[in-house]
Amino acid sequence: MAKTNRQSRKTKIKIKNALMELTSELELSKITINQLTEQADISRRTFYLHYTDFKALLSEIESENMELVKSKVLDKLVVEGELDLFGFYDALNDMLMKDNKYFYSDSKSAYSLYLFNKIEEVMIAEVLIKNDTAKKTIKNKEEMKVTFFITGSMKVFWLWINEGRPGSLRALVNMMMTCFDDGYDNK
Repeated sequence: MAKTNRQSRKTKIKIKNALMELTSELELSKITINQLTEQADISRRTFYLHYTDFKALLSEIESENMELVKSKVLDKLVVEGELDLFGFYDALNDMLMKDNKYFYSDSKSAYSLYLFNKIEEVMIAEVLIKNDTAKKTIKNKEEMKVTFFITGSMKVFWLWINEGRPGSLRALVNMMMTCFDDGYDNK
């Protein structure tokens, strides 16, 4: 039984690695099961032994990524009732660099962008639903302003990654906070 589980894990890793290689060349919607199995050097039968369909594979990768975000990153977003954007982005950057090759194999792929958008959704839920005190740091309890701030800062972070991380992360976060604070001062 243990050998079967280990073999199954290895096969799933092979399939996921093949998918990430293909996403650097093709749009996710254009990838076929045939291309995926060929890239992974497995049969279609083997693929279907592990996943019911392509969506099941994507769902598993998404779940793994969101669990990583929740376990390693999300608790850094709000510390002692205060929004800690640097702590959050520092932890997210570490996770992307060290723990998550499926997400970071090609940060410019459509699937990586999709996962970034999922992280935004989780962040917004964390600030709006679970941590009312963080709203005070943002200075406004309106959902649209929180959403604007988080999605905007995530897009800036995304651009920073895709530009090869120019400058320090701290300088980037300080710039984001300054822009946001200036926007509130100029209502």
